[in-house]
Formats: sequence, C-alpha cells, structure tokens
Amino acid sequence: MESFLWCIGLACEPQLEFCRTYLTKIGNLIFIIDDIYDIYGSIDELELFTSAVERWEINAIEVLPDYMKICFLALYNTVNEMAYTTLKEQGYSALQHLNKAWENFCRSMLVEAKWSKKNYMPTLEEYLANAWISSSTPLVHVHAFFASKQKITAEALDCLNSESDLAEQERGDVPSAIQCHMCETNATEKVAREKIRDIIKETWRKMNKSASDTPFSPSFVNIIENHARNAHCFYQHGDGISVQDNVGKKRVQALLVKPIV
Repeated sequence: MESFLWCIGLACEPQLEFCRTYLTKIGNLIFIIDDIYDIYGSIDELELFTSAVERWEINAIEVLPDYMKICFLALYNTVNEMAYTTLKEQGYSALQHLNKAWENFCRSMLVEAKWSKKNYMPTLEEYLANAWISSSTPLVHVHAFFASKQKITAEALDCLNSESDLAEQERGDVPSAIQCHMCETNATEKVAREKIRDIIKETWRKMNKSASDTPFSPSFVNIIENHARNAHCFYQHGDGISVQDNVGKKRVQALLVKPIV
C-alpha cells in the first residue's frame, strides 16, 4: 500500500495507470532489497547478491541463499517484463538501462551495509554522494521513464543516464545526513538541520532551473518533480513510509478509502 501511495503522488494522471502499477512493483522490490541490505544479509551474502545483479543471468541464483533466490528471481522477472513491454510497444531494448540502474543501486546499498558493519560514520559529502544512489532516486526515474512510455531519444537517454541537476533530489533521509554533519563538524543538531535545509533549498533551485532546459517531455519533468514533492511529504518529519503510524494510515484512508464530500 505504501508503494502504491507513493506512485499516486508520482504519476496521478489517468493515462499513467500502467506506470503507477509497474512502479508499485518496483517500489515493493526496493523496500524488500533495502531490508536485505540493512537488516538480514551478511556482507558475504550481500556481495553475492550484488554480483548476481551485475551479471543479470538466471543461473546466478544458484550461489545465493534461499531467501535471496526468491527476491532475485522476482527482480529479474519484473525488470525483464518492463524491457519486453518497451521492446514490443516502442521497438527499443531498455534492459541495459534498467539493469544498470539496479546494479548502481545495489552497489550503493552494499557501501552503506559495509559502513554499518564497521560502525563507520561517513562525512556529509561521502554520505550524500552515495545516498544519491541508495535513495533509489535514479532507479525510480529510469523505470518511470520507460513505464510512462516517453518518447525515446538519444538526448533523453543521455540525460537519464547522467546525474543531471533536474534529477538531483534527496530522498529526505534527513536524520542520517544530520548525524553525519554533526559528527564531522561537532555542530549542534539545530545547526546541522539548518545545513541540510539549505542543501535541499539549493537542490530545488537547481531542479527548477533545469526544468526549463531539458530533453525530457513536460509530463516526465512533472513526474521527476513529483518525486521530490513526495520526498518532502513522506520524509520531512521522519520516515513516513516504513514506519507504521496514524499519520500514514490517515493518508491512505483520506486518499483511497473515505469518499470526497
């Protein structure tokens, strides 16, 4: 439900039904894989899983623990399904872009897992450089581009594969960024929060400037900007996705259950 709620905010237009449905699947996979890297997997297991994603071969599951085999197979089939749909409907093989996005995501998650196991506190610069990928922002954008059936051009693909200013937005994992800055500079929590707010404001300025000079269609620019708005909505005051609380339940009820009167 949390994934679907996020996707409604990302692409609410009626004609984007397929995009919402597919991105909900991707969101569920992101949550599951995030938990594997954060909680369940040992470093050795996580390195095996990352290697399997890099290889992108079905027989790669043979070396994985049983609980990872199911996850990898679900990921493999879901991504290949999107690649098949794009090839059938638009005549373009998107698998290389989809696979590369997952490869980068898993590598960044592995970096964070190693930091955690070693009790290593990165600098704010180190944290943000990696969190840009581990936040799943580029991953979601790549899948959203093909799932929303945008016009595929060389310019759009180049921009999609680069870390452009338009797509440069943080998930809003503010507590971790705050802790990094506090540890690095001995700043108070108040000062650290202001630092992160300044970074977010500057990022919004970059995004707004880039939105007027981009090879993407206005509809896809809107999806990217909605992703940033979602981040503010769900993460500005803590984790509004994975933490089950009354606020999250009320959002679901207001949007999907209770009638508009």
